[in-house]
Amino acid sequence: MENPSKTPKNPFVGLRPYKTEEENIFFGRERQVYDLLTLLQSNRIIALLGPSGCGKSSLINAGLIPEIIAGQNGLAGKNWVYTIFRPGSNPIANFSSAISKNNLLNPSVQVPADEALRLENNLRHSNKSFINYYKDSEIAQTKNFLIVVDQFEDIFNYPPDQEGDISLFIDNLLRIDHEPNLGVYVIFCLRNEYLGNLFPYRRLQEYLNEFQYSIPRLRRADIEEILNKSSKISGFSFAKNSIDYLHKG
Repeated sequence: MENPSKTPKNPFVGLRPYKTEEENIFFGRERQVYDLLTLLQSNRIIALLGPSGCGKSSLINAGLIPEIIAGQNGLAGKNWVYTIFRPGSNPIANFSSAISKNNLLNPSVQVPADEALRLENNLRHSNKSFINYYKDSEIAQTKNFLIVVDQFEDIFNYPPDQEGDISLFIDNLLRIDHEPNLGVYVIFCLRNEYLGNLFPYRRLQEYLNEFQYSIPRLRRADIEEILNKSSKISGFSFAKNSIDYLHKG
């Protein structure tokens, strides 16, 4: 029977995104992580753009998140908390659930069971609800808060009668930029072909047109790093022409 400890670890996770705990097998994206961090240092609301399957979620999960957790300067110092969620079919409800779960904002307080519902109701009535909620939290002056809205294109599947909810969801996030001393950051992850669909939400479109990062094509050096480092931890070997083949592809 084969010894499990000698079985090569596969550093390639297939079609699913890399997870945060898989940062040690996520290679060749250092330049992209640096670019994102640089953009976040001067802008608290940005868009991460790229076609489907290009690695937006992986770049956030296994690239950016480990870097900020390790200690990156923000308006509230070097300590960070984060949440990643999809708008889905109910962005206000999903947003409320994401920021109220796991006591992210008030770690020393037992969050009531109906906290997400209470926040959801407040968000439906005011575009300042999230800002007020955050200002009253424990971490408002001590930690930075990163909100990642993954697959933001979900909102375009909404029926017209729910546009009010979408506008309130967006406005609550855009209010962050009106609070200069608040350590809250938002990344909208969006397939670039949907950027033009934001026309009905002009303020958001203006933000994301100006402050965006499109995932670049991997350089030959990046591919070489991925294959070399993957080979060392997995025991796999790659054909000599693999780098050229992948780079051209």
